[in-house]
Amino acid sequence: MLLANDMDTILMRLKMLRYRSVNIVVILFFLLRPEIVFSLDESRLWLPVSYQTLYLQLKDAAQKAESLERCESILDGTIDLDNSTPSNPVFRFRCRQPNKTTYTEMVDGLTMRTLSTPVAEKAPPTEQELEQLRLAEERQKLAGIERRKEALWEKCEAAVERKTSLMINVVQLSEEMPQPELFNENMAVYALDFDAESVSGDKLEFRAKCTIENDSDLRLELGKRPD
Repeated sequence: MLLANDMDTILMRLKMLRYRSVNIVVILFFLLRPEIVFSLDESRLWLPVSYQTLYLQLKDAAQKAESLERCESILDGTIDLDNSTPSNPVFRFRCRQPNKTTYTEMVDGLTMRTLSTPVAEKAPPTEQELEQLRLAEERQKLAGIERRKEALWEKCEAAVERKTSLMINVVQLSEEMPQPELFNENMAVYALDFDAESVSGDKLEFRAKCTIENDSDLRLELGKRPD
């Protein structure tokens, strides 16, 4: 029978366990929670009344500025009247950097290029680079064709070995993979020449013709090798 002191001790331990469990849950939440992404605070953007038609451009420019690595967040933003023209607005933003200092980022309202922090634009490829790219793609394509040829030939070779397993002294005339007689996206045809012996010891000359359709349907024919 439990005494009162024993009951108090048990209750106290249960409370401690519950407290620790809550703490563990809280710690795990902060460690495993997904990174919080803060969206642009539009309340920090403003325009003079006569420039309200440019608000969407101002917002796009603000998002462009805030996408910069150095611009952690925008503190405020508006049109820069000194650098703007009627046909080409320029927007000014005060950005907070990761080190908590601030700087001014200017954005072209037409091209949306950041002017204070120029972002290098990739130049179009030269003719030489385009040719190198074409040759690389061609090599990759040819390599893929060769891998497919090898894979289909291995299937044919395995089928021939199974078919000739009961023949006597089977000798393939070539150990190298033969080039297919026909090869396209839907079909491959290989021919394999080999010799064998009859029960009486006579030399037998064979040709195996292997046809694979759709990379899986295999048909094998054995016949006398033509002279």
